[in-house]
Amino acid sequence: MKYEYTESEINSCIRIMHENTELSKKAGFEILSNMHSIFTRGLELINNKKIAPSSNNIESLRACLIVIVAVVRSKEVDITNYLTRAENFGKSIIPQKKEK
Repeated sequence: MKYEYTESEINSCIRIMHENTELSKKAGFEILSNMHSIFTRGLELINNKKIAPSSNNIESLRACLIVIVAVVRSKEVDITNYLTRAENFGKSIIPQKKEK
């Protein structure tokens, strides 16, 4: 996000990530759908200027992508820190449903 990007480019990425979220949900891949959802919401908020494309937010988006790649490629690596960072970012940008 340090570089120039067009609204068309970011909207295309948002659309693709949203589609991937839905495909992951349908396939029952909870972690993948959550990571795609968090990434999509983060991009939407940056695009709508609701959050800044700060290095912290970009690193959180990057953490989502690292988890996605590690899970999809079945990599035997410790992604705990990335998963934690991505999930914490998700909690900060996605409204939580209240338990009844």
